[in-house]
Amino acid sequence: MSRANEIKAELLRREQARRSPDAFCECVMGWSQAPIHKRIQAHFSATRRGVCEAPRDHGKTGQGVARLAWEIGHNRNLRCKIVCESDSIAVGRAKMLREIIEKAAYRNVFPAIKRGRSWGEGRFSVERDITTPDETVQASGVQSSIIGGRADLILFDDVVGPEAIRSSAYRQNTA
Repeated sequence: MSRANEIKAELLRREQARRSPDAFCECVMGWSQAPIHKRIQAHFSATRRGVCEAPRDHGKTGQGVARLAWEIGHNRNLRCKIVCESDSIAVGRAKMLREIIEKAAYRNVFPAIKRGRSWGEGRFSVERDITTPDETVQASGVQSSIIGGRADLILFDDVVGPEAIRSSAYRQNTA
């Protein structure tokens, strides 16, 4: 393939990644999207409020976090929350999202997305067109208090762990 054709192919791949979450996962994340992952992304596209249930180790977390990165690429004014069983798990998901946004491949697909005023592990912002006190991403545990703030997208991921399933008190507090 000539250099000119390689460049055209790469530009086409980036354009497809901007249009399709599946192509984004392949281009930016380097993942080969299995049929279950394509169904997860199609479900996210088809519904405003959706639940994705699948057995452990089927890629739900990765697909959810990658989808937030793709959505932020389309709208840098989004306010996203990541809620997990504990603060530390949620912060890990936010760190994963931040690392995606820092990738050169992400910047090639969404060049307008740049670091904002805060860039921590559990909460961070990208540069925006609006002024808002809310970060682009804020992570917290399901029983933590998030004071104030609004959210356009919320990713609930692994909100109940194995120990909590056995605890009736925990179930009552999260009901």
